[in-house]
Amino acid sequence: MNVFLDAAKKLCGFSDIGRLSGKEAVNVVGLNAPAKAHFAAMLCKEFGRQGIFITDSDYTAKKIAEDFLFYFPDGAYFYPSKELEFFKADAKSHELQNKRLEIIEKLAGGAKNSVTVMSIDAALQFTVDIAAYRESALVVAVGDELLVTEISKKLTNMGYTREDMVEGKGQFSVRGGIIDVFPPSAENPFRIELFGDEVDSIRTFDVFTQVSVENIEHAKIGPADESFRSKNADTCVLEYFEDDAFVFFNEPQAISERVEGLNWDIEETVKALAEKDKHFQFQEKYIHNYYDVLHELLKHPFVGLLELPRSTQDYHPKAEVHINAGEIGKAPTERDKFYEELNEWLKTYTVVFSVDKDRQAALEGDLAAAGFSAVNAEHGQAVAGKINLMPGGLKKGFYYEEAKVAFFGEEEIFGRSPKRRLKRKKMDSASRIRDFNDLNIGDYVVHRTHGIGQYMGLDTLEVEGKRHDYLKVKYNGDDFLYVPTDQLDLLQKYVGKDGVVRLNKMGGADFARQKKKVKESTEELAKELVALYSARQNAKGFAFSPDSEWQKTFEEEFPYVETDDQLRSIAEVKQDMESVRPMDRLLCGDVGYGKTEVALRAAFKAVMDSKQVAILAPTTVLVMQHFNTFTNRMKKFPVKVAELSRFKTKKEQAQIVKQLKSGEIDIVIGTHRLLAKDIEFKSLGLLVVDEEQRFGVKHKERIKEMKHNVDVLTLSATPIPRTLHMSMINIRDMSVLTEPPENRFPVRTVVMEQNDAVTNDAIRRELSRGGQVYYIHNRISSIDSVARKLQKAFPDAKISVAHGAMEEEPLEEIMMEMLEGEIDILVCTTIIETGLDIQNVNTIIIEDANRMGLSQLYQLKGRVGRTNRRAFAYLLYRPDRVLNENATKRLRAIKEFTEFGSGFKIAMRDLEIRGAGNILGAQQHGHMDTVGYDMYCELLSQSVSELSGIPQEEDWQPAVDINVEAYIPPSYIKNHAQRLDIYKKIASIESDGDKLDVEGEICDRFGDMPVSVAALVAVAEVKYMAKNCGLSEITVKDDSILCYFKTQMDLEAIAGLVSEFGSKFFVSAGTKPYMVLKIDRKKEENLLLSVKNLLQKYKKLLHSNVK
Repeated sequence: MNVFLDAAKKLCGFSDIGRLSGKEAVNVVGLNAPAKAHFAAMLCKEFGRQGIFITDSDYTAKKIAEDFLFYFPDGAYFYPSKELEFFKADAKSHELQNKRLEIIEKLAGGAKNSVTVMSIDAALQFTVDIAAYRESALVVAVGDELLVTEISKKLTNMGYTREDMVEGKGQFSVRGGIIDVFPPSAENPFRIELFGDEVDSIRTFDVFTQVSVENIEHAKIGPADESFRSKNADTCVLEYFEDDAFVFFNEPQAISERVEGLNWDIEETVKALAEKDKHFQFQEKYIHNYYDVLHELLKHPFVGLLELPRSTQDYHPKAEVHINAGEIGKAPTERDKFYEELNEWLKTYTVVFSVDKDRQAALEGDLAAAGFSAVNAEHGQAVAGKINLMPGGLKKGFYYEEAKVAFFGEEEIFGRSPKRRLKRKKMDSASRIRDFNDLNIGDYVVHRTHGIGQYMGLDTLEVEGKRHDYLKVKYNGDDFLYVPTDQLDLLQKYVGKDGVVRLNKMGGADFARQKKKVKESTEELAKELVALYSARQNAKGFAFSPDSEWQKTFEEEFPYVETDDQLRSIAEVKQDMESVRPMDRLLCGDVGYGKTEVALRAAFKAVMDSKQVAILAPTTVLVMQHFNTFTNRMKKFPVKVAELSRFKTKKEQAQIVKQLKSGEIDIVIGTHRLLAKDIEFKSLGLLVVDEEQRFGVKHKERIKEMKHNVDVLTLSATPIPRTLHMSMINIRDMSVLTEPPENRFPVRTVVMEQNDAVTNDAIRRELSRGGQVYYIHNRISSIDSVARKLQKAFPDAKISVAHGAMEEEPLEEIMMEMLEGEIDILVCTTIIETGLDIQNVNTIIIEDANRMGLSQLYQLKGRVGRTNRRAFAYLLYRPDRVLNENATKRLRAIKEFTEFGSGFKIAMRDLEIRGAGNILGAQQHGHMDTVGYDMYCELLSQSVSELSGIPQEEDWQPAVDINVEAYIPPSYIKNHAQRLDIYKKIASIESDGDKLDVEGEICDRFGDMPVSVAALVAVAEVKYMAKNCGLSEITVKDDSILCYFKTQMDLEAIAGLVSEFGSKFFVSAGTKPYMVLKIDRKKEENLLLSVKNLLQKYKKLLHSNVK
């Protein structure tokens, strides 16, 4: 950093400003945004002080905080503003509060070498008092004395919510001597295990798997709520900074204007709510007085930062310093032009290049080849006349005329800003979904033999004096099946159609018929898919060239950081395209997960090899969206993009058709108009089909015809389940995007009773910032009256209605108007759930949210929050409705989903099943409902393997009947769902490794295992040992262990056992061969140990014979 500091020291007034005491203000004029960050950072570094950087908006604050990261990799903090509370909500999302508390914890701990950037809104808002924060914050260390009752009470007082299982920030749970807690500032939750009243160990754990990650010596636990002491904590964040901290006031005039707007907004909101809602309760004040806060800020060394000279009305600086800083400008595309400009800079300026270390060597080589001399200036001074290289990757460069120094960032060197690739955990949605953790009484289940039944709960029964747990399942005719917990692998949770499901008759004949029918249908589907796959494998297509330099440049223009899933999918698509075999790849992922960027790169690659690209979308709205995106991304390159839909005149259409035939158009984006007979391409190389399932039968047939010998990429906006993906892996090339991109601002979500005053205020706020609103009313019969009511409240707004019963053309016209910003409020049904991506819509209001599933709400909420703007989702329910048990449950789930992200796995599961239906088609979807989704996937997988010639192993499990007390006492795991989940895991043990993992998880989460749980694990161990020995059944009767053979018995191994046990051991070689070991039950303290001992010896003898 010496080079950066040396440059700052040469600037007029730098040292004088550094010596400012409190109550002194200076204005610095002439700095652009990157120079402001540099100037402020160097002041803080040189004089060893904290920095407070205040802007007019969160958006500006977040961008400047990113600039500060270059100078303070571990000390650049963005402190966001929160939404002001004017009304009581049942539940609200906590992402912003968690972020604020994370920064507060850092500041409360000192945060010496740091700059905190915030908007004026954030600076004026109330937060927790520093004394109260420090007094309440806990530091728990190994060896500390801790009482469970006391810490539970303290955590509750700090704003934490007690749950059975910790799934989100701000929660804690207690299970015996184990306390799980997830502080807002922590990356992972903590697990504190006690031995008596002493802390025995502290571990972090994964919130999705619930398994410990690493041991740590201590855990810092701060409050989970900013207002945990008082609903009007009369403190602002400035209290957390040292008295000599620098205050940087960015563009004072803009801040002053924002304060005026903020005060007006509060007045208008309070007035509107008071008029509409007679129960509205006024607060004395909602934020601190701006001038009071400014008075406090002016007690610090105060620096106003202005790009242009302007008077400041809110304070009077003692001096004004002028520094001329400017932009260097993006590097030209032609490198020769860049080197010419660089020569000019070197004549009068000291030039510093700041790039990532990874790229430094390559850059040095390029500069040397162009005749430039470069030196490493990381630890020394900059040398005039040479290129001074500094590691780090400055985002955007700038120059100081006075200091005659120019800092080139990656934008000025390579023509683009660096993408900061954040470390992010890979979260596979499939691994999050643990069906039995979500199994509730009344849910439907599928038994492998008996079929669909209804789960009625866990029953503890006593058999021959020993207690065991059984899953009670009801079947047609009020028959009940009791399934032992060690046979849970025979049960699956039913996933299929909603509503009442027909129960099978117990016995299996009924279900066997259904399974046979479904198996036949999967065989037909598999035949079709395997035939298609084989045909494409044998077909010869065009092998595209490896990536060109232009391809690399095009991809670097992408302004966001790619997700890992995107990068993998792009690599898979390119590999397919470069093969001589025609590509037929399906790309699945929710709207906004980055499918279009994958398609863009594939299209550009095709055009680079002089091939044409056709992009087919089901609606004119999607065509328009794709056209805008493709045109914008391709504008710097000689690529001609055209759009073909009914919005084009006949003359325009004829011209496009002609240019496609002549090859003048590189990329055409169109509706089914592209499938017409008059469309001919000069050289079609790639077909991209968006949402194929939304096209009609005739159109699908035409798409099939077009697919021959052309690379095809099909896009689907619904995620699909991993199990379906795996079952089709050998017959369908598939890429799946499960990773959402990093949201710049989380969607602020509120669950509350329907209240016109609140919803009207939300709409007014969105419209006042130039945005648009979705208003979801899911009943067509009354949707027009809702629109009229809103029109009365907002007479100047353009309001339209959209629902599925409308004709296609008028509906598309409305959606197009919405896309083009001509509609302010769209009152609609859930028709907007998929496909649309309108970035200007950032408020969604959902009536009767309690009637919708989590997956629907998850997708609807996903329609907003796609840009840097803060987005809002209001989930409403009617106060006058008596909710039935299901609706109440759903509302509770929605609240938990909103507050903690709990239930995400359920939402994803529902969505994926819908995606499975889309891919397989309506007929197969019906079969899936008949036997349940998991059984369907199993049957499909079997059919594919059979047709592909992959040998199928018979799936069988030995029966184990050993009368020992093996169950999970409710006193050990109180929560019913968690108990079932552990039963499922124990039943799934198939190896020594599995056994160790499951034992480790149980002890980790619930403490030392009671004898009955250890016995349960031992029974599971006997089961997989028996399978490895080729035994179908193990039974202990009176004083004998009986082991029945499924595979042929090994005579040499049997001889070895005879020699080992003598007369206690004998064999029966009849139609059902078995071996018997006599034991003395009176002397046998551990029956399971005897069984394991016999199996271990037999297995060892089998292995020795193989050798």
